Amino acid sequence: MIHVEHHYRQAIRAARILAGLTQRHLAKAVGVHERVARYWELKESKAPTSTPSSLEKIEAVLRDHGVIVFAAPTAGVRLVTDVAAQRIIRDQN
Repeated sequence: MIHVEHHYRQAIRAARILAGLTQRHLAKAVGVHERVARYWELKESKAPTSTPSSLEKIEAVLRDHGVIVFAAPTAGVRLVTDVAAQRIIRDQN
C-alpha cells in the first residue's frame, strides 16, 4: 500500500505525472470516475481514500507505469528505469 503518510496530494500528483498519466487515465485504470482522481489530488495531508483496496490499485497502476511511491528515507516518488528492477519490486509487494 502507498506508505507516504504526509503530502498525499503531492505524492499522487507527482507520481501520476511521472508515470505520464492524466487524471482521467489514472482514474480509469483504478476503476473510478475522473472526479475521484481529481479529489485525491485536492486533499491536503490525508490519504486519498480510506479503502485499502483503492490505495493498492493506485499503487499498482503507478508501479505498472514504472513509478514507485516510497516513504523512506523521506517521502517521495521515483521512476524505475530498469525493467528487471521493476519486476523485483512488483514481486516484493
